Amino acid sequence: KHAPGLPIPNPPFLLNEMEQFFKRSPQNGRDPFQYWIIEQQWCPDGDTIVTEASNDTPLLLDTNQYTFFSVSLVFGSICGGDSIAVFSSSNSLHIQTETGPCSLVFSPPTGVDSNLVSWFIKGQIQSTGGNYEPQIDGDTSFVLEMVHTAPNCIDTLTEFIDYSVPQIDPDPLVQLDDEGCYTHLTIDLLGADLLEYYSLSGGELISPNVLQFPFVEEGVPIDICYVFNEGADANGNYPCPKDTICEALFGTGIKEPLMMPNAFSPNGDGMFDELIVENECLGEVRLKIVNRWGNVVLQKSIAPQGELTWNGKVDNTGQEVPEGTYFYILELNGSVYSSGTVNLFR
Repeated sequence: KHAPGLPIPNPPFLLNEMEQFFKRSPQNGRDPFQYWIIEQQWCPDGDTIVTEASNDTPLLLDTNQYTFFSVSLVFGSICGGDSIAVFSSSNSLHIQTETGPCSLVFSPPTGVDSNLVSWFIKGQIQSTGGNYEPQIDGDTSFVLEMVHTAPNCIDTLTEFIDYSVPQIDPDPLVQLDDEGCYTHLTIDLLGADLLEYYSLSGGELISPNVLQFPFVEEGVPIDICYVFNEGADANGNYPCPKDTICEALFGTGIKEPLMMPNAFSPNGDGMFDELIVENECLGEVRLKIVNRWGNVVLQKSIAPQGELTWNGKVDNTGQEVPEGTYFYILELNGSVYSSGTVNLFR
């Protein structure tokens, strides 16, 4: 309602510039004491800030957010007409979005108090405060709601998100090398960063991209896994989700990791007087030597990294065995590892 005898104010108008002002002069003969009552609201439901201005031309600043002003001109104790609704030129709010590799960052609109912001996905609160960075672990679609809760004022903005995580091709370069008693498996990723490297076959990581195994013979499978990601961002963080690939490789080595001579001459001349069996790379090995009739002449175990000698006598302490060809069997973990013949010369 408005006071009788006073002109009805102009209808609501829009603030198109960053600063707008308007002037309402009193009627001739009216009380010269006048002032403005300005009520500013963040949204139409409340959160009112009331100010008073005694000058003829109050200045309203564009708040760059969804705001309206209710303006009344007062003569003394009489309200001069209906309120004038003045809407900000930025009455359309938008959630600010920043997209990076495998990341989304949302920020509230300019002018919104971030301390009063909550972020919701499917009705479940995810975060509060200024920025919200959802965890993106694959192609995804979701509805994001930003709820601003000010005193007596709740406003909700909705953002529909449809996002795809870039596909990452690690393009592994694998190199397998046999060195002495060990097999080394080196991996380098082209187009992705190697974050973790491990084996399901008992290998030991001796550098970030090198696994070491006891000597792996040709055709023996090796199960490896590698965790990778796109390159790090400027802060050294990996914004993209990790991915893991496991695959089976096969040994290519052909080697006898146990040195078994095929002849010796225990005649006391100081040359090849003993048969020396060296266990370089295997676990504990059981050696059995028999003559042509199947009688055992030597049966001993050889420790890892150890050796065994035979001086040509039964069990190294008994009677000397005659010159001839003898047969041996090497057992590893209860199974025959290898077999063959040894020639003894006197």
